[in-house]
Formats: sequence, C-alpha cells, structure tokens
Amino acid sequence: MKYISTFFKITIVAVLCCSISMLDMQSANAQTVTPQYSYTNNATGGNYIPFGSGTWGPYRSQFLYLPGDFPTLTSTNPGFITSIYFKCYTGFSSASFSMSDLEVRIGNTTQTALTGYVSGLTTAYGPANYTCATSLSGGNWFEIPLTTPVYVDPTQPLVVDIIKTNTSGGVPVFAGGTPVNTSYTGNTHAYSSTSSGGASTRRYSYQFGFDFFGGFPCTDTPKTSIDGLHYVCPKKKYVLRPDSFYAKATYKWEVSLNNGLSWSLFTGPVGLYADITDSLTQQQGMKLYKLTVTCDDDPDLTWTTPIHKVEIAPFYYCYC
Repeated sequence: MKYISTFFKITIVAVLCCSISMLDMQSANAQTVTPQYSYTNNATGGNYIPFGSGTWGPYRSQFLYLPGDFPTLTSTNPGFITSIYFKCYTGFSSASFSMSDLEVRIGNTTQTALTGYVSGLTTAYGPANYTCATSLSGGNWFEIPLTTPVYVDPTQPLVVDIIKTNTSGGVPVFAGGTPVNTSYTGNTHAYSSTSSGGASTRRYSYQFGFDFFGGFPCTDTPKTSIDGLHYVCPKKKYVLRPDSFYAKATYKWEVSLNNGLSWSLFTGPVGLYADITDSLTQQQGMKLYKLTVTCDDDPDLTWTTPIHKVEIAPFYYCYC
C-alpha cells in the first residue's frame, strides 16, 4: 500500500507515574488558532450558512477553490488536508461552542464552476457532534480537526462540503465577499436547506483556511529515520513513525525479535501517516524495527532507516 506521512499536532505528556513520556495525540485546541493556509477576501457580512443554529438551517454548503486561490501554498506535491477553519463573524462570542450532526467532505474535482453539488468526495469528519474548546470572539478562526485527513492534489480544483442536519448549536461566519482569484468568474458556492436536495449556486466567498502537508518530493534517494520511544512498559502500546516524509512513496516496516538475526514484515495495520502501533511483553524484552521507503516513480530510489530499538524499561519506571 502507498502512504504519505505527516505529523498531527502532537503533545508530549507524562503518562507513567515515574516520568516515562508517551505520545498524546490530543489536539492543542485551547487557545486562538490560525490556519496554515487561508482564503480571505473582502467579506464583511456574516451568515449562519453552513453552520445553522436555532431557526437557521439545517444547511448544506459546498465551496470550490481553484489552484492559486491560496497564494502561500506553493507545493505541487499531493498531500493531506488535516484540519479546516472558518472565521467567526463579528458579534458572536463564546468561551466554547458545540454543533450537532456535523459532517465534512473534501476532494478534488475537474469542475471550475459549481452548478450543483459535486459527488464522490471523501468523508473527513462525522457525521458527529463537534465541540470547539477555543474561546471565540468576532474575527477569530475556529478549527475542525479532521478525523480522516484527506489526500488531495493542490494543482487541481478543490471542493469542501459542509453538511449540518441539526440546528442545535452553530456559529455565524464571515461571508459575502467576491472570490480572491479575479480571473475566476464561475459560481464558487452551492447551498441548500437539505443535505441532498437541489442546490442554489452563487459567486459568493467565505473566509476559510486549512492545514496541509505535501511531503518532500521523492525525486532523490529518500532519507529518514524512525521516531518514537526506546523504553516502554510491558504491554503498553507505543507509536513509531518516520521523521521525514515523502510524497508518492511506499513504506515497508520490518521487525526483529532476535536482535536482528532475522526479520519479518510488520503484520499490524500501517496508519495514514506510515505510523505503526505496537507493544512489547516482558518475555520478549526487546524488538528491533527498520523502515524501507521507496519512491513510487523510481523504485531505484530506496532508503532503509537505521535500526530502532525498543526495550522494556526498568521496573521502577513502570511500577510505583
């Protein structure tokens, strides 16, 4: 299988009573956030579409963006969108807020104007309830971390689909501006008050942003090493991942239980970011890992990482 890897926002926390560090995958969402790439314009109005609340909604909206709409996104390598953002409209203020039954779909399209809803997109979030722990006031961004990051090609048009079938919760967002791309005359927004009915379309933009990682181009021999713990407690899960990431590459994990005398393919699932999760028993005592990265377009460009050792930590680190 082919994988592209990236780091989510990862925080190191102490989870062992005697100070062994483990990886905590929780998103740091307790303070003001800013998208990596943003689409801002002269939008001065606000709209509860697509995040309807109370008598507003339910709504569905699709937004179309063309290559070049995000000027600071210069990568031509495919990669993953990991979070999306909208900007809270003036007048809304909340220490936190929740929305019910929210769904996000994302994908590339060949269309350069919306005449209705684009099909075939990848579900990136939900349908699920969403809670924003960020303290918001008018003009702040809020983040929707995607439970399934979506693989996209930044050189192709992009569609973001927001579906909210419940009017419980919601927030008005900045809307109403003309497209950033002045040469773009097509409809940028399709919307309706149902999740599957016919959509109205208009040339109407929102303030929107996203986080994206395209990986390094696999045009030379890739070089990476394995990032992760070296000492673990018995039967406690740990995560290993490559520390440098290459677009359009294949990742093959191998493991040794006899100090490198023999190797076998890792049989567990390999994550979206070429990460693996494993554990170690007291009887096994130690495992060695290596990762081979091969460029898809040129199999001669292959790299095998240095060996990464994981072993059981001393007793006094695991038991108090």
